[in-house]
Amino acid sequence: MFPGEGNDEVHKYIPGEVADADIDKPWTMFFDGSSYGTVGGAGVVFETPQGEMLSYSLKLEFQSSNNVAEYEALILGLRVAKELNLGSVEFKGDSRLVTNQVNGDFHVKEPHLASYRAEAQRLMNQTGSTLDHTGRSGNKQQMPWKPWRAKYN
Repeated sequence: MFPGEGNDEVHKYIPGEVADADIDKPWTMFFDGSSYGTVGGAGVVFETPQGEMLSYSLKLEFQSSNNVAEYEALILGLRVAKELNLGSVEFKGDSRLVTNQVNGDFHVKEPHLASYRAEAQRLMNQTGSTLDHTGRSGNKQQMPWKPWRAKYN
């Protein structure tokens, strides 16, 4: 008998593996970024079609605005989704500015945000994903932690 063959339940799920995507229900990703003084961070939480949660976060090693941190979080999530080959993902964030800029509803007035929008749009087109605004309360339930902020508050 070869590994993975058999009737035991162990081979069905190995920690660190991503389950096959359910075609009828896409993955959902919630993103949030934050800037506090000279530090910032970005976090994403993926919800699988089966309701499981996968989270990623990073500390920004450069001074950033809240808008830059939000874009960093979105781009982090898009890159992770692309790397995991998740296909079309429903992205949700509480930044109305980022959501509307990426969707083309708002113009980018700050030149330093133009490259962020272009990268987010490029990645969204590659994955066929969608981006919607969600209220802070909807995002807060998915992001109960902000590890990069706890250390500095």
